[in-house]
Amino acid sequence: MNINNIGITLKIPLNILESGITSFLNNNYSREYMSELLSLEFEGANRVRKTLIMVHKIIANNPLKEFVQGNKAYLEHA
Repeated sequence: MNINNIGITLKIPLNILESGITSFLNNNYSREYMSELLSLEFEGANRVRKTLIMVHKIIANNPLKEFVQGNKAYLEHA
């Protein structure tokens, strides 16, 4: 069995994920902006960097990315 470890032990706040998904749907997602949001929540550059990698995987490198973009209108009103 192949086990994937995400490499962080902290919970990513949902408000940060929401901001990231909203900016992604509005075509203005940037790693710099997400890094700023994460630095408000976490201390330490390494912790912010690791969490940013996970957030980027969840939002921008998600295999459901095309589905989310295709259903943008529905998701914005949900």
